[in-house]
Amino acid sequence: MGAVVDLVLLIAEPLRRGGPYDFGHTDLAARVNRARNDLVLHKGYRRGPPAGTLFLLRKFAGLYFLLNRLGARVDVGAVVAPFLPRRIAEAIRRPRAARRPQRAGGGAARQARRGAGPGLIHSWPRG
Repeated sequence: MGAVVDLVLLIAEPLRRGGPYDFGHTDLAARVNRARNDLVLHKGYRRGPPAGTLFLLRKFAGLYFLLNRLGARVDVGAVVAPFLPRRIAEAIRRPRAARRPQRAGGGAARQARRGAGPGLIHSWPRG
């Protein structure tokens, strides 16, 4: 399950960056593709995500490729913050250095201990 969490965090890189993300100079698509292939080939994930999740992932990919083609620099956190709960929006706006430091084991391990939670990770089928 940790590999799925890592993939979701990788997909969310532009949101988590804090400040403008340079879509024109990134290899995010290649890194996501490598991580997805690793899930399928080495971690045993044979089925795709549920239809609703797949729909969102396709939207994210389409936006990424459009912004990449345009060479855009976008503060994704500032764009989506008005649509998120206040606590999450404030965490995104904080500079990365001012955020709470990660405990040993990292975020993926902590998520796995607590359960995957709602959304993309929780609905992904196992095996």
